[in-house]
Amino acid sequence: MKILVLSALELPYTIGARYTGLERLAYQFAEQFALLGHQVTLMAHKDTPPTKNISLLPCDGYENGETTHAELRAFLNYQREFYNFDAIWDITHLHLPARFMNLPFINIFHANPEYAFKLGYVKAPYNLVSWSKWGIREIAKYYKRGQPTQNGGQKAVYQETIMVDPEVYKPSGIRGNRFLTIGRMSSEKGNLNAAILCKELGLEIDIAGGRGSEVKSGAPPTEYEQAIIRICDGKQIIYHGEVSDEEKISLMQNCKALLYMTDYVEITSHKVQEAMLCGAPVIVPNRGGIPEIVSHEIDGFLCSTEQDYVMAIQNINKLDPVKTREQLAYKYNPKIVAEGYINLLQRVVKGERW
Repeated sequence: MKILVLSALELPYTIGARYTGLERLAYQFAEQFALLGHQVTLMAHKDTPPTKNISLLPCDGYENGETTHAELRAFLNYQREFYNFDAIWDITHLHLPARFMNLPFINIFHANPEYAFKLGYVKAPYNLVSWSKWGIREIAKYYKRGQPTQNGGQKAVYQETIMVDPEVYKPSGIRGNRFLTIGRMSSEKGNLNAAILCKELGLEIDIAGGRGSEVKSGAPPTEYEQAIIRICDGKQIIYHGEVSDEEKISLMQNCKALLYMTDYVEITSHKVQEAMLCGAPVIVPNRGGIPEIVSHEIDGFLCSTEQDYVMAIQNINKLDPVKTREQLAYKYNPKIVAEGYINLLQRVVKGERW
């Protein structure tokens, strides 16, 4: 097949890049589709380097406008190109392919549908793919034929989210004494919550994370970042800032557990999946799609209250995340995940719509 992969446009993805979540996934999927023998083109930030297997449709990023503006420009610039492909894999925010009803798109719904609805992101009225079964139910609640609804609406199908190379994300055999919280430095990601709890309990914790697209390069620390910096003492609580892939994997491999106290109801969580592949037990919220990827009291604890988090921390040594790693390593294997999407794309090429 001739496949077009549509990336988000926040940042270019380069090998070893820091904090490019959706761009990274688009690039990884494009690579895997190519390895499976397909002819692949990637619509992405203009500074994303093409490989020998992938062609690039270059786009200006968010530096020249907000998310919606950048994506709208890209679609307008390349809309004629869409007709040259057998199938199109879309991970953008707006799903502007909704305008092209007769084209074989699949549209990845990567955020909580309620939040996307409140932001006014109009989603495609067909071929939606969710990364959790919880997300499928929420999509039906908020969307119908591209319009919001409270009475049940748009159907979506479930596919695996993330590609994790089990030979890269693997246990080190060493569990340290420091907890880890990692994620974008904003209130909904919960890094400050985790730091405060560890400070109260006298526990050591490492904090790592990017600034996010809403913070311009070179801008002074936000109030949230300042609060993180103030609570860190360089010993009990250490803020590493934005880390490379290698540093992130090392932190996950050697932490006592991932402590993820987000206030944001998520459709899934890549960091949780990656940490579990690295052999780290996880302490996570019992909300959204996260309960679908964590086996409670085996490789992690699902928490609903602060007391749940305290109890989980106190009992973390009772967990054995290795028990589920083999299953997860197969489930998130890049080739297996890519084949699942190829099967879905082939259905769409044959005319299937949902």
